[in-house]
Amino acid sequence: MPFSIVEFAKAEHEKGKPLLDAALEGARLRLRPILMTSLAFIFGLLPLWFATGSGAVARRILGSTVIGGMIAASAIAIFLIPVTFYVVERLATRAQAGRLRIWRRRLLHSLSQFRNMDTAIVTGLTGIFGSLLGGSASVATAWVTQRTSNKRKEFHAERLQAGKALQPIY
Repeated sequence: MPFSIVEFAKAEHEKGKPLLDAALEGARLRLRPILMTSLAFIFGLLPLWFATGSGAVARRILGSTVIGGMIAASAIAIFLIPVTFYVVERLATRAQAGRLRIWRRRLLHSLSQFRNMDTAIVTGLTGIFGSLLGGSASVATAWVTQRTSNKRKEFHAERLQAGKALQPIY
């Protein structure tokens, strides 16, 4: 039995199922395991996200970064991989059928080779793409969290100087 969305969808499409139905069925089949794994990991990181005490800011930044990256990676796995599979298969089929203009055929020639690659390589490439996008989301989350933390420190420092607060709360 295939274990990834791409493997399952490719096997179903080769059996004669329409491409869109095969991609949706692969996504439906893998939805529950992806969500269960992602949510278990995210719930395990919640204490890190809600950290208090000494060094809490660093733990909160780390927790929010990893949680943001996991949410992004899960969204990629659930939504982007089936769509990418559908688009690549459809364009590769059109390129092989010769229904595209010559310049498009040349441009999409790599897609037809991509289509004939081993499924493990295709799954690995989509995993690498997902990791890069998830890492970008993690960096963005860390940047926003750090900016928020700095603004909060500035706000409490201003209140302390104005005599409206006894000490800053971090």
